[in-house]
Amino acid sequence: MTATTFSGNATSATTATTATNFTVTSNNGSNENVYPVFVDGFSGSQGGETDTDLSYNPSTNTFTAGTFSGALSGNGSAVTNLNASNLSTGTVPSARMSGTYNIESATFTVQANNSANETVYPVFVDGATGAQGAETDTGLSYNPSTGLFTAVAFSGSGASLTSLPVPTTITVADESSDTTCFPLFATAATGDLAPKSGSNLTFNSSTGALTATSFVGNLTGTASNASGATGDFSIADKIVHTGDTNTAIRFPAVDTFTVETAGSERLRVNSSGNIGIGTDNPSEKLDVNGNVKAIDFNTTSDENLKDNIRTIKDPLAKVVQIRGVNFDWKETQKPSVGVIAQEVEKVLPELVTDSGTKTVNYNGLIGLLIEVVKEQQTQINSLNERLSKLE
Repeated sequence: MTATTFSGNATSATTATTATNFTVTSNNGSNENVYPVFVDGFSGSQGGETDTDLSYNPSTNTFTAGTFSGALSGNGSAVTNLNASNLSTGTVPSARMSGTYNIESATFTVQANNSANETVYPVFVDGATGAQGAETDTGLSYNPSTGLFTAVAFSGSGASLTSLPVPTTITVADESSDTTCFPLFATAATGDLAPKSGSNLTFNSSTGALTATSFVGNLTGTASNASGATGDFSIADKIVHTGDTNTAIRFPAVDTFTVETAGSERLRVNSSGNIGIGTDNPSEKLDVNGNVKAIDFNTTSDENLKDNIRTIKDPLAKVVQIRGVNFDWKETQKPSVGVIAQEVEKVLPELVTDSGTKTVNYNGLIGLLIEVVKEQQTQINSLNERLSKLE
């Protein structure tokens, strides 16, 4: 049957002409999921099909598919698992990049930041190749303004590094059990210098002994087995004999030193150059408080050293004014024989020295006694002549 149009139920029809177009109705606002119709081939007689994974919502304008391939335009805010290799042109607005995206790309565009005074964090990944997650670490940072790269620690060769700050402190450990250590030194007082050591300078941290070929300058502390010492030694108080603290050379005052034994001062040289033995206040070049023993005592008496030489006048008259006395020394109660300095001073003041304690030049009395003997001998000879005449 041929007609311009047909109306009614055509379910039993077996052959129909393929339609080249059909009528569609606008649906721009319904909040519903609809399914686009597609066919298996791009031409020919094809059956219309749909897929539940391919849908569209006219109200939200959201087109949903399992995956997308090819160029993408429009609003992609709900797109997930986007492959960055398919983004060839254009810019993704920052407002569209909130949240976390699994984006894979072999390259990405960077922007120069050479001067901002801020702390930025280098991005790194866990592996050398393959899909990796970008990461940062607060312990690894960079400041573009100062060019300062900061990390908790650095490892590897620093041979090519320049302008490294010279450390002012180093961490050391107690090595008191080591018997041989080598002190480090530098070839100048300041500057970036390499540390050095010498086999002739060692330190025994177990005993505290510092050993060197020689020492120059002030030395403090205990020096044992030292030899060939030259120069000045600066000593605050005294030099003590090892193992015998009662024996020492002491420096008790300016320009003064003493010698001590058994814990007592035995000898003193004062600032005047006077030497005292048994006294801490020597008034003469040699001042001895005690007995002096010698085989001989030679007193300088050279005529060439003397002026105004005269024979002693009235020696006998002078001698009779001086007593020879026995006495005991107050300090030791030791008995002795001699003269009294105050009595000699009245007759022969040139033989007495007063430096707080009066002393007598007994050698001077010898000259006086010689003249007394000579005068008495003259008197004896005269008396002998008179007696001879009387006989």
